[in-house]
Amino acid sequence: MKIRKATKEDLGALKEMAVEFEKEYLETQLSENSPYTSLNDQAEKIIKESMEKNFNSENKRILVAEENGEIMGHIMVSNDKIAGEIYNIKEIGSINFFRIKKEFRNKGIASALYNEAIKLLKQMGAEYVSVMTCKKNKDAYSFYKKAGFEEYEMEFQKKI
Repeated sequence: MKIRKATKEDLGALKEMAVEFEKEYLETQLSENSPYTSLNDQAEKIIKESMEKNFNSENKRILVAEENGEIMGHIMVSNDKIAGEIYNIKEIGSINFFRIKKEFRNKGIASALYNEAIKLLKQMGAEYVSVMTCKKNKDAYSFYKKAGFEEYEMEFQKKI
């Protein structure tokens, strides 16, 4: 397995992976009371455009895990150089997307991508890293807890 920066040639596969993960997210991660019910007619187009925009962004980086020419997963990180209006804060990097194809999960790929992403964020000047995940996503939740992340904020939703 090789971890490397995504290239323009990877963009098609990354776009398709992003669409598949959004579908999986709706099927597996949302609660019954979620206001998100399905992808709309424009979703696939918007998801693909968003991936291309992120790929071309100056402050975002995408790493891929590849073996035998197949992309098994990817992680996107950013360092937006957040400036606090009322607080003095340190450089905070973000894990924006972290996707591993189903057939390659639980094989160490996420750990390898994560470790390289942390190195990259440090090179980008980040002192902290943040990530958001759905609490119902037990695998991701467990991964981040094991990696030393602490819960910082929680969002609550309720059907009315």
